[in-house]
Amino acid sequence: MTAPQTANAVQLPPVPQTLQERAIAIAEEYEISTTTFNNLIFSESSWDPTKDNGADRGLLQINRTYHPEVSDECAFDPECAMRWSAQRIKDGYLYEWTPANCYSFVKTLVKVPLMRSIIPNSAPSVGVVAIFQYKVPHLAYVEKLTENGFWVKEANYEPAKITRRFIKWDDPRLKGFYAPPNQLASN
Repeated sequence: MTAPQTANAVQLPPVPQTLQERAIAIAEEYEISTTTFNNLIFSESSWDPTKDNGADRGLLQINRTYHPEVSDECAFDPECAMRWSAQRIKDGYLYEWTPANCYSFVKTLVKVPLMRSIIPNSAPSVGVVAIFQYKVPHLAYVEKLTENGFWVKEANYEPAKITRRFIKWDDPRLKGFYAPPNQLASN
């Protein structure tokens, strides 16, 4: 038998959530991947809402130049930053974060043209870009060649993560390799 409810029952304050718990709750509310959202936050700031590198700020490293509509107050407020970012992701802008975008990541390592202009033009070598075709085109930076394949460093093969993996030479999704023109001249 349960105790009868009274009109003057004491309301307890809500239990505070960790940032990770809030991120999961917000991702679920905005109907985006909880894993992607958590990995993105970890990759961007290691869960430090005070992180500021001059251009990017806060938990999700919201860029000052590209997003002047986001105040410092919002960028450094975990709740506001997570909600703003979750909406951007829901609206299709996950690619704005480098760990979530293979092109932006490769562009930090190799001078590449627009994504649509990247076509195979090179033999495999360290420092070139491997081109794959999954559901969408995918780029990865070649770090090491072996007899059986090669090692790449890439962003977003696993959602919102920068990872290394081994690729066999006969991978059917591998479409070729790209090197910038100045790198082709030296190979």
